[in-house]
Amino acid sequence: MNKGIFARLPFFVFIFSVYPSLTLLSTNIREVDGSVVVRPLLLSLFGACLLVGTFRLFLRDWTRSSLATTVVLLFFFAYGHIARLLTDRFDPDLNRIIQIALYLLSIALVIFIIRWISQEGIHAGDWTSTINTIALILILIPVLQIAVHVSGITKAVDQPISTPVADEASQSASAAISAPANGNPNQYPDVYLIVLDGYSRADTLRELGFDNSEFLNNLEEMGFYVAECSRTTYKHTLLSMSSTFSMDYLWRAIPNTGVGDKNAAPLYEALIHNPVRNSFEERGYAIVGFQTGYQWDQWADADYYLTMKKESTKDDPSEPIITPFEYIFLRNTAVYPFVEDSALAARRYYNHYQMVNYTLDELPRIAESIPGPKFVYAHIMSPHTPYIFLPDGSLNTDSRYYNTETGTPSNPDLEVEGYINNIKYLNSRMTKILNEIISNSEIPPVIVLQGDHGYVIPERRFNNLMAFHFPNGGNASLYPTITPVNTFRLISNLYFGTSLRLRRDVSLIADVGRPYAKEEVAPFPETCP
Repeated sequence: MNKGIFARLPFFVFIFSVYPSLTLLSTNIREVDGSVVVRPLLLSLFGACLLVGTFRLFLRDWTRSSLATTVVLLFFFAYGHIARLLTDRFDPDLNRIIQIALYLLSIALVIFIIRWISQEGIHAGDWTSTINTIALILILIPVLQIAVHVSGITKAVDQPISTPVADEASQSASAAISAPANGNPNQYPDVYLIVLDGYSRADTLRELGFDNSEFLNNLEEMGFYVAECSRTTYKHTLLSMSSTFSMDYLWRAIPNTGVGDKNAAPLYEALIHNPVRNSFEERGYAIVGFQTGYQWDQWADADYYLTMKKESTKDDPSEPIITPFEYIFLRNTAVYPFVEDSALAARRYYNHYQMVNYTLDELPRIAESIPGPKFVYAHIMSPHTPYIFLPDGSLNTDSRYYNTETGTPSNPDLEVEGYINNIKYLNSRMTKILNEIISNSEIPPVIVLQGDHGYVIPERRFNNLMAFHFPNGGNASLYPTITPVNTFRLISNLYFGTSLRLRRDVSLIADVGRPYAKEEVAPFPETCP
């Protein structure tokens, strides 16, 4: 780079303007699509250009104008973080006073610094090279994190993960499930894995004041087996689903260096390309996936990848004018006081609302519209937060149910009520959907309906819903304490003639920071109801 230009041109102002949006993207890169950063990025650059041009009219110097703009940007992008740090622990009335005082103090400080920069005795040009260097070093951090993620996706696509196993018995089991079946594919049943994110077991719902027996009785009348004491192997979605599709504990299924290994990257790969999916593909199954809104959980390379069509008009009240990413971005800025309880809190989740309904609408149709045999993976991001549904399926417009940065309610009572509202709506839809799938299928389908984990109560988070429709007598092989690692082992044995050994049904205290932990968690309650 030309040293003269580097020391002379104050391009640091544009780097500082895009740094917050790129940093937010880098910390959430596995949760969102990269395109969500485009509007915040462009608006930040436009705002920086506008400010630099405006200051240039008064200060008559590009470097001073860039420094003044940087001061304004620092205030604008830091305000939300500081305001929340100061106000999270106080009551609303005191919070308003604190925010007004913080605003006035910040504006006064910005004016003071800009006036100091504008003084004739200040040689602003002497700082350009140093500030440019600092800006470049800062921006490299999020850019490298994003680049590493993109590189990882490319590797995963080019080299789908092959999940090894540890012991001799497991090796023979893996070979059995991966081998092409000798039967006629036209006689294979369709297989559905329908995941209701965060759906709890009946006893947890009773503790929350909701009797779920009507829905569970409806399932049993349709031929489902409801596991009364089911538990998930892991309490986090990524770990739970990767383990389900690997048919094993993660410490055994995923290459790792031991329980202290913190590398969760292989889990994301195993969620997309895994032994379960491979086995269905080798048996001639069509793979069907749904858009979920989370890049790491979308089977975009499936034979049939169903995505929500954008057909809303400008007058459609459900048209999303802001994304959750953009909402968090704004909450971190000086507009924080104006967006926290505004209509934007709800608008950011309209896309989520539509996407859940789209999946629910499409599920019963594909029994007839997509020829079998097919393996359908539908991960419905509910009843998990945000609590955007009312029991009748209409949109919950009360932003108190999801106005925090993470989309959770503002108090524990609303947490329970919002969760139950989502449960009630899903129950009303799923009863009809499952009936239609069964009645529209030429060959009785295999259906697994489960929560990837339970409600947020720590001791009950492992207690998830697990219900199975295993036709032709398959339900007889099921048992009350089943965990997801054995779901597809049983399906393979019952419908594809393999002899896979079942794993012990245990729950493991692992998380994204310690994905390969082996410590077991005792069932809660110790005696299942």
